[in-house]
Formats: sequence, structure tokens, C-alpha cells
Amino acid sequence: MRHDVVASIRDVTAGGAQVSLDALGAPVTMTNSIECLRKQGRHAQVGLLLGDDRSVLVPMARVIARELRVYGVHGMAEGFQRGEIEIFGTFIHT
Repeated sequence: MRHDVVASIRDVTAGGAQVSLDALGAPVTMTNSIECLRKQGRHAQVGLLLGDDRSVLVPMARVIARELRVYGVHGMAEGFQRGEIEIFGTFIHT
């Protein structure tokens, strides 16, 4: 049985998450992270999409219709990730 991650997140958050972060860098996690956002939500793509997945399609119809913000984060040293994640939490209030 397959679990509908997007529906579950929308249900738990009463309509969608305000913020999502994909640190894995797989097409399914990137897409699910964007699809689960509420209107004017924010997504940070930290994980690199490599190899055959480096040109993955972003669900732009969702981004435009829901007025989403998508941030690309690249080149962070491992030690800086904790601070970046804490700063990312401030996106909820901006």
C-alpha cells in the first residue's frame, strides 16, 4: 500500500505547510515538498539533484498558482547547515 505523503501533510497542517526543506535531493522529495505547501509557502532546495535527475521538472503550475517562493541553497559547508536551518525558520515571518 502506497502512502500519500502530500495529502497527509496537508491534513496534519490544516491545508499545507508554511515551509518545506528538501535536503535529500531526489525528484520525489523535491516535488512532494513543493506540493505540500500552502498558499505563499516557502521551499528551500538544499539537496543537489545529480546525474539523470539534475534536470528534474519543478511543478511550476503549483508554484505560480499558490504564489510560492522557492530558494536554492548551494555550497554550504556541513558545519553551517544548522545555522542555515535556524535562519530558514525566520522565512515563516517574512
